[in-house]
Amino acid sequence: SSTGNHITNRFLGATNVFWSVSGSTGALFNDQQLKYAGPNTDVTICAGNNFTLTAPALGSNYTWTANASTTNTATYTAAGSGIYSCNFTDFCSINRTINFTVTVTALPQVNQVQGNGPVCPGSDAVFTITGNPGNIITYTLNGGPPQTITIGAGGTATVTVTAPATPQTINVTQAVNGTCSLPVSGQQATVNFSSLPAMPTVNGNGPICALQDAVFTIQSQPGYTITYQLNGGASQSATANAGGIATVTVPAATTDQVITLLTVSNGACALPVAGVTHTIVVKPLPVHPTVTSNDPICAGSDAVFTFDGDAGSSIFYTI
Repeated sequence: SSTGNHITNRFLGATNVFWSVSGSTGALFNDQQLKYAGPNTDVTICAGNNFTLTAPALGSNYTWTANASTTNTATYTAAGSGIYSCNFTDFCSINRTINFTVTVTALPQVNQVQGNGPVCPGSDAVFTITGNPGNIITYTLNGGPPQTITIGAGGTATVTVTAPATPQTINVTQAVNGTCSLPVSGQQATVNFSSLPAMPTVNGNGPICALQDAVFTIQSQPGYTITYQLNGGASQSATANAGGIATVTVPAATTDQVITLLTVSNGACALPVAGVTHTIVVKPLPVHPTVTSNDPICAGSDAVFTFDGDAGSSIFYTI
């Protein structure tokens, strides 16, 4: 074997030379073997990048696949994988063809970055990054140091900031698929906070008489949703109108009505409501009175009518 700087030491710096190798065994004989390393014709390139193919030098009449070059080099922009050929006449006037196998690797992809905001104070800020499974994503949070995460088999990766005290912004800067990297710009999302809803109040139109409607008036903020119970029953809900009012009506009530507010929500945040209740007293109707008289009487005697009913109730009558 022979190693060393043969270009300098043997060929006087020339990079294209004709040379020969011989062997001698004196009066004996054996196999003499020499292996030439062929040109590397396998090219792997990231999509969109430029690459140059090089055929043997010292030839002529070079023609390339889909390229106007007439020399032993041709430059392409990586668009699709395939076989690229160069036909030429070598130094010994022999027509030759050299084929290059070009494999174009797709660039990584970041499809979307989303946040779960607005969130309530004390809740987690959660960012979801979608892209090609296996891609390694580089990102920053609030302009901090770069961090990385890998897109899972389902095409998503999740970045969670636990109960932050300030709004959170994620900015994706790069995607790598193991072979190719892609700078990313404009892919960011911000999770803001939603204010907690204010506590509602409630009052009613009582006391009322039996068989009248019991009407509760809940005072809140426009658009807020309030859940409540009537007389300890199932949970129900009402939404405040543009004036911040929600009404709950019990038609033709016959017994006292009690409303208990449970929660208030502004769409993003909900709070339990404790101790906010109101009772509408329903008064019973008076007993239907009866009337008797001292009929018949003699002319000139007093006519006496007698009413029977609830003590203290007022009776309206005509004669």
